[in-house]
Amino acid sequence: MTGDLEARVVELLGRDPEPTVPLSRLHRQLLAELGPGSITCAELHQRLAQRPDLFLILESREPAWSTAAWPVATRLEYQEALRDAGLEPGPRVALVEPGAAEAAGTPLTGTERVLRRLSASLALLWAAAGDDARTRVEMAEATKLALAMRRAIAHAEAR
Repeated sequence: MTGDLEARVVELLGRDPEPTVPLSRLHRQLLAELGPGSITCAELHQRLAQRPDLFLILESREPAWSTAAWPVATRLEYQEALRDAGLEPGPRVALVEPGAAEAAGTPLTGTERVLRRLSASLALLWAAAGDDARTRVEMAEATKLALAMRRAIAHAEAR
């Protein structure tokens, strides 16, 4: 199953409209397909990290404030609120090459191919920024604009 898992993750990432996907979401999707207890989130992270040719893992930075002293129930409620807002904490995963999804059998339109290349480029720039906060903020803004453009195009195509 070594290659099967990676191929499945490539397919999941290729179908997702977001340029980077929370590792926890990928884990939940895989558990739904493979069954409970089939792989832990830590094992998935390790497997994907062993394939830097396919996957870019963007590790989350420390939050601006620590939640360690918060009661467990409050921390869980806070994480759920972040998740509901689309701000899932933890590492995010992107495809290194946007063409990998197409090679895995997910057909892409010309517009989709360009948007995936844009998303991959932004993810690579984000990763290359390292601890440069200004560049990371600029890449986060560019990613928001790319997502807005993707939504506008999808809306126009749906008409």
